[in-house]
Amino acid sequence: MRRLSRRLESANRYDVVVLDCPPSASLLLANAYRAADELVIPAKLDFLSLPALEKTRAFAHGADEGRAKPLRIAGILPTFYDLRTHVSEELLETLRGRFTRILSPIRINVALAEAPAAGQTIFEFDGSSRGAVDYALLAEDLKLA
Repeated sequence: MRRLSRRLESANRYDVVVLDCPPSASLLLANAYRAADELVIPAKLDFLSLPALEKTRAFAHGADEGRAKPLRIAGILPTFYDLRTHVSEELLETLRGRFTRILSPIRINVALAEAPAAGQTIFEFDGSSRGAVDYALLAEDLKLA
């Protein structure tokens, strides 16, 4: 269970290491929670994702067992934010009512899907896209945390 933590000890030359894990309760996710100091929980802006978000938060709090310092939730990251729908705005307001810190939302943007297929970051692929702007805002949010 501590293998990832041991591996990350050699990454001490970095200020921040981001572990992007699949959204399933797996051994990889449990190890990432154990190795992390802070957690950003993504929340897809559709009604079916709300119960999963609550399970993720509970899973994160359960990961505190045996830790010297509790895992800090740095914020909830709304994703797939669609300005054309009322559902996105309603769910964003619901998140704001349930959680203390909501990070800048990541809007739906085709460049975000195309960049990995081109083997590039969003900033290399289209640095002026909404997706690049949104992730730059997220980086600023997290610097202030």
